[in-house]
Amino acid sequence: MNILPVHFHPLLSCVIGLILLSCSPGKADENEDTIKAVTYNIYSTRNSSIGKIAEVIRDINPDLVSLQEIERFTDINPSDVPATLSELTGMKYHYFIHALDIESGGDYGNAILSKYPILDAATYKLYGVEETDYVRSFGYIKVQKGSKEFYFAATHLDHKGNDASRMKMVHEILGIVKELDAPVILGGDMNAQPTQKPMTTLHGWFNMPCFPDMRPTVPAPGPAETTIDYVLYGPDKAFQLKEYKVYYDAEGASDHFPVVATFTID
Repeated sequence: MNILPVHFHPLLSCVIGLILLSCSPGKADENEDTIKAVTYNIYSTRNSSIGKIAEVIRDINPDLVSLQEIERFTDINPSDVPATLSELTGMKYHYFIHALDIESGGDYGNAILSKYPILDAATYKLYGVEETDYVRSFGYIKVQKGSKEFYFAATHLDHKGNDASRMKMVHEILGIVKELDAPVILGGDMNAQPTQKPMTTLHGWFNMPCFPDMRPTVPAPGPAETTIDYVLYGPDKAFQLKEYKVYYDAEGASDHFPVVATFTID
């Protein structure tokens, strides 16, 4: 049940088979306490398998992962996919962010994998402007590394050609994160390019690394041409970005490439 089509417009090209950096302020020193965050739309494992997706995540070795297009207990994915990925990756903690039930059985949404214990969590439904729009979701967990607490969030915005539903969802997300009591890292498939209004609006509160010259993330298999997947963070001075890249070695595992951001937290 492919409920999330998206139309792509060529912007950039890339060399497949390499890990190309979108920008790299400088890799973290080995002694620095870092946070490696990933966002990855896994296309409900339709391109490969849960095992292959887990292999990609293990190769990256992140601390936190935002996953989009998660199906659970469906004909294609009969297991509890976030729990299975948690087990296969060795990332001990997971959280499912429910968006909608699937008529033929099972449900659909986003998920988070974490190496850190989950201190708090919340899910919010995101509705479009039309009654026929698919329900999306935004959710977060609160974690702690060292003495610092922060939130890690996941979302997947509307896919339609106009921005109306995406903008409604963006304003709802901003209303939520501005009330949180600690910094936020957000990973998601935004279905919008860097200079389009949903992203420039998010950029009003979140820092968008490398804006607007960001490496493309879709389609996969490549060559990727368009940027619609992002790791954002805010407030601006809460984190220090050390590295930001698209992981092109994930060729063929999904129809998106993972985005990887490494931070230190102030």
